[in-house]
Amino acid sequence: MSDSLRLYSTLLRAVGKAHPHEDPRRLKVFAWLVTGLLLEKSVSLPWLATVLVSAAKAASRVRRRRRFLANPRVPVRADSDGLIRAALAGWAGRTISLAIDTTSWAGRLVVCRVAVIYRGRAVPLVWQVDERTSVMLAFADDQALLEHARPLVPPGATIILLGDRGFRTTKLMDWCDQDPNWHFRLRLKGDQLVRLPDYQHAQAVSTVRLKRGMVRFLHGVWLGGESYGPIEMAMAWADTPEAEPWYIASDETAARQTLTEYGLRMDVETVHFYLKTRVGLEDCRVQSSEAVDKYMVVVHLAWAYVEQRFAQQRSAQVRTYGDILRRHRDEQAIAWLMGASQMAIETGDPQAVLRRFLRLEALPA
Repeated sequence: MSDSLRLYSTLLRAVGKAHPHEDPRRLKVFAWLVTGLLLEKSVSLPWLATVLVSAAKAASRVRRRRRFLANPRVPVRADSDGLIRAALAGWAGRTISLAIDTTSWAGRLVVCRVAVIYRGRAVPLVWQVDERTSVMLAFADDQALLEHARPLVPPGATIILLGDRGFRTTKLMDWCDQDPNWHFRLRLKGDQLVRLPDYQHAQAVSTVRLKRGMVRFLHGVWLGGESYGPIEMAMAWADTPEAEPWYIASDETAARQTLTEYGLRMDVETVHFYLKTRVGLEDCRVQSSEAVDKYMVVVHLAWAYVEQRFAQQRSAQVRTYGDILRRHRDEQAIAWLMGASQMAIETGDPQAVLRRFLRLEALPA
């Protein structure tokens, strides 16, 4: 069995188990899209179609995948939610760190995501794709995403929500306060007005004494004068030239642990880098946000496969996600060359080998 068929079979079993009542034809197209993404390092449909083991012509394979992405009856959210629930089923009663973050895509789309932070990795939980250029979203958009994420979290879990300065709103803090199992660690801007217990007037948080290499913890802080609070605040400024001060708002007692918890949010940036530069997300030419939404399921499942292999094979030779991707593609190249060599030996027909392994519709004269 070729590497692509082996990988396809593995993925098809996984999605089929999570969605036993889904149309088998859709599951097969979905599994082939994920397989192509992993093997071709591209989200380009023509490239993904080359991986598909089929007698159909290349143009036909591409059209079938376009129809899948454009089909409004494909249950994107249900497919993703089923896989997420299965993955988190054993986390009941545990503390789960969730990071909310936005990133731009191809200069015309913004993806807002909530990801589970676990052992240095950020695994997407839910997301929303919008056709816009600014990454600053209204709280209503954040709320819709979080309301979708809430039932996916196992019962009894304690949630710590991590967000950068784009998610510092008191509305988000208040939303977390409505559920005793949800807590927040949100970074404030330096110009945020705060009123400290020993002061009568509000001041910008950047004017509170903090030097490089220094850590401070403030208690009973009110934001915007007396409009919201009291909250806790952890402040830190690393002693490096490029470092910026951190002002972290928390609904629980501020301590060094608060800073450690917020620091986990940086794992999201690592995932953004690999998805854009190693998986080829920046090369996507799909036009509609609805089709991109379906693509994100494909991308995230492919990334979950990379995460699984990384966890299983991490060693002195496998230190990064890039090492896993290179190893995976080396395995595909070896399988491809071995298959081509074996067919050439068995048939003695180099033209047939080229047609089979290069997917050529017609060979040059």
